[in-house]
Amino acid sequence: TTPFEKPYLALTDRVFAAGEHPSRDAQLAYLKALLLERGGAQAAALDAYEKALEKDPSSLQIATDAAELALELGQLERAELMAADLHKKSPADSAALALLGRVKWARGENEAAEKLLREALKRDPKSGDTAFALAELVSQDSPEKARELLKRFIAQNPETAAEAHLELGRLEMDENKIAAAKRHFLDSIALSPDIESLPARYALAQAYENEQSTRAAILEYEKI
Repeated sequence: TTPFEKPYLALTDRVFAAGEHPSRDAQLAYLKALLLERGGAQAAALDAYEKALEKDPSSLQIATDAAELALELGQLERAELMAADLHKKSPADSAALALLGRVKWARGENEAAEKLLREALKRDPKSGDTAFALAELVSQDSPEKARELLKRFIAQNPETAAEAHLELGRLEMDENKIAAAKRHFLDSIALSPDIESLPARYALAQAYENEQSTRAAILEYEKI
């Protein structure tokens, strides 16, 4: 390892999960992919992730980042192959299961997606990303099922449920249940640090507007 490479390799060391010890070549290839992605060259970054994965096929971190980026780029066949391989490597990992579910959803396989996401959430009830993905999926056919999922998440994770309150408030707004929506937006704001509360404050301001409470709406907009 050259003196120039050492600080960059130290950076990738902090990214990899405990127990992962990729080779120097794999770390450098992964670093290249990270830099390309952060520089906005996503297509080139995906190719670089795949090259890094070739150098260390056992790395869950590289496989996860590659599959996530393929999904983001809409390369769904590629994303599904990567996510399925990741799940095969780590069948007990709820995050890998959820990722495969999200890919299935993107491919329009809603029934399979729901099954995978429900199992992932069962394994890790504290995963907000999984809960919100599942709620959004089921809300297309049953807003009530989505509401139940979000309420269960809030009950199980009351201290970290800011986003769940926000999403539940939006569901209530869709059904014109403004009073219930406002309660959830206020709960979300109470649980969020200042900058993270901005989406909830904006939603609350809109709720006030919908009920013709102009002064209250202006006060909330001023806090954004």
